[in-house]
Amino acid sequence: MKKHLLRVNWGLNLARFTGFLSLALGAVVLLGWYLHEPALIQVNPAFVPMQYNTALGFALGGLALLGVAGPWPRIAGITGVIVLLTGILTLIEYGFGVDLHIDQLFMEHYIDLKTSNPGRMAPNTALCFSLTGVAVLLAALFRGRARITSWTATLGTLIISLGIVALAGYLIGVESAYGWGHMTRMAIHTAAGFIILGVGFVGLAWTGQGTGVSSLVNYCRTGCHRLSVSPDLPSPSLSGRHCPHTSSAWSARWGSAPKTFPMKVC
Repeated sequence: MKKHLLRVNWGLNLARFTGFLSLALGAVVLLGWYLHEPALIQVNPAFVPMQYNTALGFALGGLALLGVAGPWPRIAGITGVIVLLTGILTLIEYGFGVDLHIDQLFMEHYIDLKTSNPGRMAPNTALCFSLTGVAVLLAALFRGRARITSWTATLGTLIISLGIVALAGYLIGVESAYGWGHMTRMAIHTAAGFIILGVGFVGLAWTGQGTGVSSLVNYCRTGCHRLSVSPDLPSPSLSGRHCPHTSSAWSARWGSAPKTFPMKVC
């Protein structure tokens, strides 16, 4: 049980750290758009700018990851839906050749280097945000299920892979790696941001439980003594009070009863 909790701590801390990095990346680029600071938007004058909606997606995606890894599943769900819709709607714009007027909804773009439509994020960026939204919603709505954990890890790995391919394209000078056809290219810091987000989802999956385990760890840190007790035995009585975490209660809340579980000294 102790090893499992250490693994939970490691995975949740990694998810929270990467969520914070994603939130910070999005906030810095958004600030760059408002301050008209190309260095924050492009990194290099020859590089593709990170679109406003992309920066907003990273900020919301980071917030969603923090929510899933912490005690804010509702915030995670709301931000996850927004990120998912942004990605899907952008893919629809590319797929059907339509303008849904979401590209410059919040900001009229003044940097359009290698941009097919002003303000429109790259299609591979939109795909990554769609995967991010799905991963957040799965982790927030179906926490504690082994199958969902594996899906979260798979989606995180796909996001990392797309980010690595784009970043490698910049490093070796292959434009087709970060740009599809004549459409908008993925920015270099966008690629790095998706690697960060993907690592966060893999770390979250490593905990095995998502938000539910976050609550478990917080419970164990606030007045819970880790006693190895068989879930098949009745909970002990201390000071005349029974610990509420019986096998059935544990199963209802966390998914399945482990061989040992923490008991609160009442």
